[in-house]
Amino acid sequence: MTTERRLVANRANAVQSTGPRTDAGKAAVALNALGHGLFSGAALVPGESPDEWEEHRAGVVASLAPVGALELALAERVALTLWRMRRVTRHEAGALSAAVAGSAVPEPVEESPAAAFLHLKGYKRDPERLADARRLATTAEALAGAADELVSLLGRLADTPAAEPVPAGVARLVFRLGWEMAEGMGRDALPAAEPTFLKRIGADCRRVDDVTWTVGLVRAGLDYYANRIGCPAARVVATVTRHAATVRADAMRDAAARRAAEAALVARAEFGPRWRADAALLPGADVAERVMRVEAHLGRQLQLTLGQIERLQAIRAGQAVAPPTALNVTFTSDTELPKA
Repeated sequence: MTTERRLVANRANAVQSTGPRTDAGKAAVALNALGHGLFSGAALVPGESPDEWEEHRAGVVASLAPVGALELALAERVALTLWRMRRVTRHEAGALSAAVAGSAVPEPVEESPAAAFLHLKGYKRDPERLADARRLATTAEALAGAADELVSLLGRLADTPAAEPVPAGVARLVFRLGWEMAEGMGRDALPAAEPTFLKRIGADCRRVDDVTWTVGLVRAGLDYYANRIGCPAARVVATVTRHAATVRADAMRDAAARRAAEAALVARAEFGPRWRADAALLPGADVAERVMRVEAHLGRQLQLTLGQIERLQAIRAGQAVAPPTALNVTFTSDTELPKA
């Protein structure tokens, strides 16, 4: 409850508070309640040109050819309503422009646009995924290539000179398949990385990475695994050839899948900003609802005002004017309607 002392203080303060005194100050506070300007009764809001308004007003009034103060007032009301409808269009365009601008990707200083986009929220792990996809695709393609060369080599192994060089990847693959064959049959055998294996096949190095592989070393290795398994070398060659063909097919499928993943990530990086900007072209629910509500209100106001002018002009021309056939109904209710 306000005390008597407070009431006296309020009255004294009110005497001191007179508001703006100058014309400029009064004009400024007149816009205090102005938000987006869609419901503003003023002809102009900040940012609108007085010259454009006057040209618009004069053109609308001239096209309606009013006679008398009442028709002139109605014609100017039509001009104001049309002006406010243009304001709605600008508001919608501005909201969409802001949404599109907000969806744009800032220009990176050192990164490419694709890399910058991939670092945005929601795609933070994409650079890591992209690097993994590329690395795994390259590995799978290398394996498929080595398997293809191995199948070709094993097909002509008996007729190829022993000194012909063999790629390291091909040699490692043939020995891996030979060792897996022996292990699968329960035979104890040495893998190619063991120095003892290298010594047994006649390699002059103790580290597998230092070996210069030849057809002769490949033959010696296959003979070693054939001896450990206890079967002819030709059988080992045939089995390893089949396994190499399977490895080649699996690696090619894996490489294709990795490249597809890489392409998808690159596409998302390159076209993601465009997708986001295009999505922003549709106004949000709040913007769309406001625009539709204001447009409907201004449309009804324009139709009503034009109808009034037409009736006045018809009466002035001595024409028989029928009663209005349009009926504007506003329904309000505090009762909640049943759901459909």
